[in-house]
Amino acid sequence: MEEKGLSPNPEADRERLLKRLSLDITGLPPSISQMDRFVKDTTERGYEKMVDELMADSAYGEKMAVHWMDVARYADSHGYQDDNYRSMWPWRDWVIYAFNKNLPYNDFVTWQLAGDQMPNSGREQLLATGFNRNHKITEEGGVIDEEYRVSYVLDRANTFSKSLIGVTMECAQCHDHKYDPFSQKEYFQLYAFFNNVKEVGLESVVGGPETYAKKPFMEITREDMEGTLKFIHRQDTNRLIVSIMGDQDSVRKTFVLGRGVFDNPTIEVQPGTPSSIMSFNTGALPANRYGLAQWLFDAKNPLTARVFVNQMWQQVFGKGIVKSTGDFGMQGDLPSHPQLLDWLAVDFMQHGWNVKRLMKQIYMSSTYRQSATISKAKRELDPDNIYLSAARGSACRRRPSATSYWHPADCWCPISAAPA
Repeated sequence: MEEKGLSPNPEADRERLLKRLSLDITGLPPSISQMDRFVKDTTERGYEKMVDELMADSAYGEKMAVHWMDVARYADSHGYQDDNYRSMWPWRDWVIYAFNKNLPYNDFVTWQLAGDQMPNSGREQLLATGFNRNHKITEEGGVIDEEYRVSYVLDRANTFSKSLIGVTMECAQCHDHKYDPFSQKEYFQLYAFFNNVKEVGLESVVGGPETYAKKPFMEITREDMEGTLKFIHRQDTNRLIVSIMGDQDSVRKTFVLGRGVFDNPTIEVQPGTPSSIMSFNTGALPANRYGLAQWLFDAKNPLTARVFVNQMWQQVFGKGIVKSTGDFGMQGDLPSHPQLLDWLAVDFMQHGWNVKRLMKQIYMSSTYRQSATISKAKRELDPDNIYLSAARGSACRRRPSATSYWHPADCWCPISAAPA
């Protein structure tokens, strides 16, 4: 701000602060009683107490899960033209539960990637692996089985890359990446981690209860829901089965696919990661998804923490510190505040990947608490609010009223700030 001749806005009034907080934390407007209490509580800790109250609400987990379901391409349907119902919603209930109990991010992701391969894993870890079975599944007769099995593996590799390390590895499926230092061989080395799942491309069981999930799957029993999986909110009487991860006993060979085509295998490759990010230590890590998760959360991995804190910044402010949240590569945007991104990422790791702590830090910041009012001078100097001299984020964008106008920078601003 100082470099650009800007100064921060004063803190917003209590009513607007609480509306902003409630919408950002729970996705819901505040209650009248909450508003009355918050306006009257002018003590030093009044604001922090309200942040804690809202983050303790079960709706916090639901709001956080909305983002993660997008990351995981979640749907209770198969996704192709024969779009049958499938029961992935117990995995969704687990995501909400995990955010509410504040499962550390490293565990949250590791369970989803490799809960079936972890030592002493249980039913909850197994259910979490539904993350990697949310991809589209075909039941169309006449399709080539191997073509669709390969497409499922491709989906997992691409989802892992974009959502967890913010890189466009999918560009290297057919040839070496044109902009980033990823070879086609490295793409299929990453693909190899997901290539051993005990599944087929076509498993047509249209009409029967098995259509709700594809093998490998787990059946959730009443005993589960009365014990370890008591967070599942069962609403129907159908057989409750959920697609999960589970590898076959033998190792399926992985090949670089010429031009990315399923029936054109060339050289054989072993599981590995792009060396330009961080090489996979085959001597210390198991060459499976559990080893990949350990690589992901190694303190020296430059991307994992940065990508997640950037996603959370975007959820609050409407735009990430790196605007291209899914592309930290050469064709992505440079961070507007690189030192802030570094600090948030390192602090997040050093405090046990604590998600609620990270979110509270953002909500408690003076940057977040600023008024949304924008002056003519600020509009001219920083029309997109890149330098954060006003609080124009996701909550204020979605609350239009008769006393606000639509500003080109995607924010509903007070009418008093409207240009002549």
